[in-house]
Amino acid sequence: MTKEVSKTVTTNQNGIHDDLKLIVSKQSLIYQRPIADFSIEIFNDIQEITKGKKIIFDFGCGVGESTYKLALRNPEYFVVGIDKSISRLDRKNRFKQEIVENMLLVRGELLDLIYLIYKAYKSQDMQIHVLYFFYPNPWPKKIHVKRRFHGNPIAPFIYSIDVPIILRSNWKLYLEEFSFVSALYKRQSQKIKTLEVIDALTPFERKYTDSAQEVYELTVL
Repeated sequence: MTKEVSKTVTTNQNGIHDDLKLIVSKQSLIYQRPIADFSIEIFNDIQEITKGKKIIFDFGCGVGESTYKLALRNPEYFVVGIDKSISRLDRKNRFKQEIVENMLLVRGELLDLIYLIYKAYKSQDMQIHVLYFFYPNPWPKKIHVKRRFHGNPIAPFIYSIDVPIILRSNWKLYLEEFSFVSALYKRQSQKIKTLEVIDALTPFERKYTDSAQEVYELTVL
């Protein structure tokens, strides 16, 4: 089988976005999007299933391979993978044939669900251990900076969930920007590290590695 070759990220941006600090200064802990009834139903289901459990969230989990592997590696936690694509979540991947009791895959709008998760965390209705963002859409065009998680109005809610946040990307600048914004929110970042991938957590990670691209990890404490 021929391995799929992935293109490297290209951008018209030189370094951290010039307006990123200004963008962050205008963010607030006021959620202005109308929350869809579907999002509330999904969140209520998550809350019911994870009640009393220590939770790991896998945001943008794609087909759910990372959720599955995180659940196997962390049996003492309940791992919730969320993605907006029903087609990805419904794929008949081999790992989905195995029953893993400490994981849940759900389709949902992350912007709504992150806000609801933040509220539950603040009210101590959820015991959250860590947040994972594996290979988020980098939105590499300079004009699209506000579509990146750290430039989006959802950012203050992400950074205000005071647990480790772990990101992986094949675009180092994305992690550099996330780290930059972390400091603005008084969060401490570890040094970005280059990963030696042996057992890829996601199909994207496998594809990037097979394409001889470096992949990076950032941990925000």
